[in-house]
Amino acid sequence: MSNRQINCAETLAETLRRSGVQVVFGFPGETTLPFYVAMQNTADMRHLLARSPLGAAYMADGFARISKHIGVCDAPGGIGSPFVTPALVEASNSSIPLLFITSGVADGLATNWATGSVNHQHL
Repeated sequence: MSNRQINCAETLAETLRRSGVQVVFGFPGETTLPFYVAMQNTADMRHLLARSPLGAAYMADGFARISKHIGVCDAPGGIGSPFVTPALVEASNSSIPLLFITSGVADGLATNWATGSVNHQHL
C-alpha cells in the first residue's frame, strides 16, 4: 500500500470523471500542467487542445449544446482567464451548463518562472 498523497489536480480529475465528464477542452499553461497529467492518468478522460482560451470555452459550449452534458474547459490563470469571458457570458445567457477551470500560483508562492500569480482565498 502506497502512502503517496493525492494532489489537487488528481482529485479534480477524479471528481470530474465520477461526475460523468469524459472530455475537457483547454488551452495549456504552466499552472495547468499538473491537471493535464492527472487527466492522462484518469480512466475514460481525454483532453482536447484548443488554440486559445476563448476557443476552448466555445468548444465546451458547443459540446454542451449538442451532447446535453456539461461542457468543461480550462485555461491558465492570470492572462488566460479573461479571454474566456465572452463564451462564459454567452453560455450563461443561453442557460448552457459550462464549467471553467482555471489555475494559478498563489501570490506568496510565485517564483521567477511564474508568469502571473493569484490572490487565493484561504478558508
